[in-house]
Amino acid sequence: MLPLTLWISSAAMALCAGLGGSAGEGPTPALQAEPAPAVDPSFADTAVVASAFDTTVTWKELEPVFVLRRVLAKDGRDALEHLAKSRLLEAIAAEQGLVVPDKEIDARIAEIEQQLRASGDPDGLAGQMKKAHMTPAEFRRYLRLATVHEVLTRRALGKKDGEPVTTEQQELYLEHVLEERSFAMFSPPWADGVAAKAGAVVITAREYLVHLRRSLRPETLHEDAYQVLLLKRIRQRMPDLAPDKHAKAVEDELARRRDAIAADPRYKGIPYEKLLAAQGVLADRLREDPDVQCQALARLWVERNYDDATLKRVYADEREHLDALYGPAIETRMVFLRAADFSREADLRTFKDAEKRLVELQPRVKSLEDFIRLAKEASEDAATREKGGDLGWVTVGNPRAPEAVRQAVEKELKRSPTLVASSAGSMTGPVRLPNGAALLWLGARRGVPSWEQMAFFVQRELRQRFLDEALPRTKMVEVFQ
Repeated sequence: MLPLTLWISSAAMALCAGLGGSAGEGPTPALQAEPAPAVDPSFADTAVVASAFDTTVTWKELEPVFVLRRVLAKDGRDALEHLAKSRLLEAIAAEQGLVVPDKEIDARIAEIEQQLRASGDPDGLAGQMKKAHMTPAEFRRYLRLATVHEVLTRRALGKKDGEPVTTEQQELYLEHVLEERSFAMFSPPWADGVAAKAGAVVITAREYLVHLRRSLRPETLHEDAYQVLLLKRIRQRMPDLAPDKHAKAVEDELARRRDAIAADPRYKGIPYEKLLAAQGVLADRLREDPDVQCQALARLWVERNYDDATLKRVYADEREHLDALYGPAIETRMVFLRAADFSREADLRTFKDAEKRLVELQPRVKSLEDFIRLAKEASEDAATREKGGDLGWVTVGNPRAPEAVRQAVEKELKRSPTLVASSAGSMTGPVRLPNGAALLWLGARRGVPSWEQMAFFVQRELRQRFLDEALPRTKMVEVFQ
């Protein structure tokens, strides 16, 4: 874990990590209490986080999603621990009478500013703080805490004033303090309003949730904001939906998810709610999850608007497209090696070298089991490696599969639409992909679906279209980038 000023935001991380020398050189500062500065108003409850068309989402509206998905997950627990550590540093500084004079903070800020200018940053410290949504008062506070952290670590180690302390020593000092003061985190619903305690230091649920707003990763914030906006847009399209119909659709969606997990041998009978709890999701609040609600309402919309005859008309009108997406398919696996144009990516192998290496590996494969073993050993695709290179069912129009893989599947389906019973499949390749090359294993075949099967696929396609029309991802505008 990094020192406190290094984790508050990516911009503050860069600024504080760039400091030269060790804080507190010279006489040890004397202690003085300092009130916490006002937080940037862009983190206020009513501040808009993202918008799409005429629909907005605020921090307050995102809060239930944070409680449901984030507070018990790793990012949420880390943010709460970091907040507790900053409060502990302030408390211990007060106990020991430690003051960091303003002139020392001014000197460190001037040094940071000088280093930024020397690095060619035209916006300087003010620009970096703006990117981090941090007020000057907040930055001074965390810079002061960094100094306090170093001084307290030095004192705990019995070092002289001005002696350097390492990042590891500072981390160990705070870990010891947390243990010494019996640091404890508490789970929602926080009936007494307390999220964590460490000795006399109390972190309220309110201050923790406000702190969490600025601690979440951009991609996490993006996904939560998108789903809340999407749900609001869907509800606008279904203004006549009765609460009991909404509730039943959500219950049905949860039942489908439970059944899917129960039927999947990978989970060995572990209940859906337990799997989510292991990821830090509050299983007892799943009915509030915007993703569950969006999927439930999309299904309800399609069921309301498309009977069997209408589904058949949709299929007839778009048969070529839908057959390419959901028609004949081959269960496909791959062994992937990264490669690039050598002139652009000198640290990667060339396409020619990758293809040569895959040809050298081919003799090791005599069966499907051999291919799975090779994929786990040699494949460089993180998403499929542990699954033995499994790409699932690939159709000729599957947008998630690379074009070269789809072409190989199309060629094999024309050559052999059904798999010989005595064979488990065959290997082909190498094929060249945009970012590398791959050997493919083409296994079981799936023929033209029956109408009952295709109706299921058409409904799935229509549900996704409904969601995409309600809120195209490209139309969401984020305030926090």
